[in-house]
Amino acid sequence: MAVVAILTTVIGTTSIPAFATTTNGTLIKSSIKNNTLTKDSYISWFNEKIKKSTGSEKADLKTALSQFKALTKEKQDKFIEYLNNPEIMSNAIKTANNAVKQEVKKSSLASLNSSSQSTSNKVFKYNDDIKVTVSSNVEDTDKSNKSNSISKSSYGDAQEHKVTGTYKDAITLFDVDVFQAIIWVKYTHNGDEVLSVDDGNAYTGKNYSPLLDTNWSDVSLDYNSQKAWATSDVTFSLIWKGLGVKYGSAELGVQGDVNKNIEGWTTPQ
Repeated sequence: MAVVAILTTVIGTTSIPAFATTTNGTLIKSSIKNNTLTKDSYISWFNEKIKKSTGSEKADLKTALSQFKALTKEKQDKFIEYLNNPEIMSNAIKTANNAVKQEVKKSSLASLNSSSQSTSNKVFKYNDDIKVTVSSNVEDTDKSNKSNSISKSSYGDAQEHKVTGTYKDAITLFDVDVFQAIIWVKYTHNGDEVLSVDDGNAYTGKNYSPLLDTNWSDVSLDYNSQKAWATSDVTFSLIWKGLGVKYGSAELGVQGDVNKNIEGWTTPQ
């Protein structure tokens, strides 16, 4: 289930001051124009983020801002309306999430054959406004048994592979990036069984909503003879019209197997 399902789950509302600070950006003056985000304040927020960013992050921010400015006035107004009231998106999001869930059940998102890298993307379009994209990437680096301590008596002469599997769950409005969650796991296998889980991480790749804040738990890593996986819990805080915070959470996960199939998931909690 895609990460946007979180926006449909409200488990509490807490009063906050008219001025609110999020880890996603600088101070937000929530009282601007009837306590809502406006087009002008959104552009100002983007410009502040661009000033403080560097490298690819700065380039991505500039691209998203340019795309937003290129929208018609009608679409810009609707875009801001979506950000101000996430409940507007609920019905559309539920439909997109159901499509994601069914597709992920059918097959792995990405698998690696003879090549060293493979990427799979699945886009679920609810209407002309909202799209949900889930993607998976797998990278494989050969590693000789001679360079590690695993004995040939245990595993024979099978060549080891270091595999990194990445799962991304993203939201766009009018084809403009709004949010992206990323989780990855790195593991070692020899073609017959998984030998170890080596590393992993989960984080917010993009967050272009001043009203959305995220907090991630430490990544949990584990494996068995056939699979390795990483999971992490993310908590979403939505500052809505300067009046309160709506809380929700989800588990993001990614797993890879000895055949280098990568699957990912997002499960609301």
